[in-house]
Amino acid sequence: MTMEGAIMKNVEPLVDNNMATLSNSPKSLVELWREYKFGISGRKPAAHFTSAERNNRTHGIKQKYYRRKFVWDTISRLVRSGMTVESAIVRIRNCYGHSTSITQIIEKIRRDRSEYKEIGGYHPNLV
Repeated sequence: MTMEGAIMKNVEPLVDNNMATLSNSPKSLVELWREYKFGISGRKPAAHFTSAERNNRTHGIKQKYYRRKFVWDTISRLVRSGMTVESAIVRIRNCYGHSTSITQIIEKIRRDRSEYKEIGGYHPNLV
């Protein structure tokens, strides 16, 4: 492997700003929110995806978008109620656990939609 190849091996390539793709595995809720509002690695923000882009099955975009939207909607709702993004994320972490993976948080929020229907579909600690 050349020196250039070794250097480029660990670098995520920048993509076209208009490219509607989602990262493979966001490591934090902050990164997930940044992907939604601003885009990451030069990608288009998920909040600006068209219906066709959201429903694109290429690279699993439709499934990723659907699942991540549970977190995005929860953070958006908490921010609309007067919280900062940071405090909303802390509240979600306090509710579901600081060592809980992003995937597990998404699944718990998704499950809460049916379990807590009578209070709007949100965990009582997130109301």
